[in-house]
Amino acid sequence: MQKKLLLIIPAIILILSGFFVVYFSLRPTALPFPFWIFQAISQLTNVLIALPIFYGLSKWCNWRQDWWKILIIFSYPLLIESFAIATGWPYSSFVYGEVLGNLKVFGLVPWTVSLSWVPIFFFSLVLVSRFQIKKVWLKIIIGAVLMTAFDLILDPGATALGFWVWKIQGWYYGVPLMNFFGWMVTSIIAFAGFYLLFPHHKKIDNNISYWISLSGLWSLSFWIGISAWLGLWWLVVAGVGYWVWGYRLYSFGNEK
Repeated sequence: MQKKLLLIIPAIILILSGFFVVYFSLRPTALPFPFWIFQAISQLTNVLIALPIFYGLSKWCNWRQDWWKILIIFSYPLLIESFAIATGWPYSSFVYGEVLGNLKVFGLVPWTVSLSWVPIFFFSLVLVSRFQIKKVWLKIIIGAVLMTAFDLILDPGATALGFWVWKIQGWYYGVPLMNFFGWMVTSIIAFAGFYLLFPHHKKIDNNISYWISLSGLWSLSFWIGISAWLGLWWLVVAGVGYWVWGYRLYSFGNEK
């Protein structure tokens, strides 16, 4: 029951907090405090959502031996997005706004992007681990599809609030279709890299899955809230469906 509450209560708080994110992102002059505090709150939220990932990884891997592998995983989104901003490939040309903070890697990508991406990756990883799949190439493809599906829910809200700005507007809530092609490509690389780095990785058991899934479901809750407060109801429906599927897949209601 305690583990169930640890999932549900923060999820509700994150959904409700979406109102303030939407309101003040669209009306920064209405903030009752300096904008840098709003940026700091945004960054802190990313850190808090990612914390269960670190706890889950501490139970899953040997930090002394695997720290450099974990560092590669956390660095990957910063490197690939820096490349994307510089070249326009594979996501289409875009730049980050100021909501996520001014501290940017290579002056291009906010450092918190890594903490936003990692929960999606590991959540997709543990989802794949629940299927009885032995072929690694199939795990890679399914994992990439799950990550891209998450972005289909996330990206419209972030685009509407100016978290990032596309140079070419797309028909999917302003997001170019090339972005989702990019997510498939980079997610395939990420999963392939993971299975190369951890070819004989320890099984992701229920306890580890719980902590990793907390971050994924908390993140999804936040974006469901953003979509709701923006009135993007089809995305709310899709997000809730994804959330319930992930919840039931792990039988959180049976956790002790």
